[in-house]
Amino acid sequence: MLLEQAQEPLRLPSADEIVSLAYDLNKRVMEDPQAGREQLIRWLKDGTLRVSEAPDGKTYARGDLLPLVILAEAKLAEAENTKPGNHLPGRYTHVVAGARSDR
Repeated sequence: MLLEQAQEPLRLPSADEIVSLAYDLNKRVMEDPQAGREQLIRWLKDGTLRVSEAPDGKTYARGDLLPLVILAEAKLAEAENTKPGNHLPGRYTHVVAGARSDR
C-alpha cells in the first residue's frame, strides 16, 4: 500500500481548496483561539510570525508557510471525514454524559 502511494503523483490542491483551508483556519481561530494558534504554529516555519508596522501605519504579519505540512494535515482531515463517527478517535457516540430522567 505504502509503495503504491509513493509511486502515485502528488495531487496538488486546487485554488478553491487552498482558500477553504484558509477559511477553516480563520474559523478555528475564532471558535477556539488556542487550537487555532497551535495549528498556525504547525503551519509556519519555526512557528513564528513577524509583526511590523509600515510607514503608512498599517500593521503586517509575515511568516513562511510550510506547504507540505498544510497538505499533509488537509489529507489527514479528509481521511478522517470519510470515517464513520464511531470510528474517530476521541469520539464516543454510544454514551450520553450527564443524561437523566426526572420521572
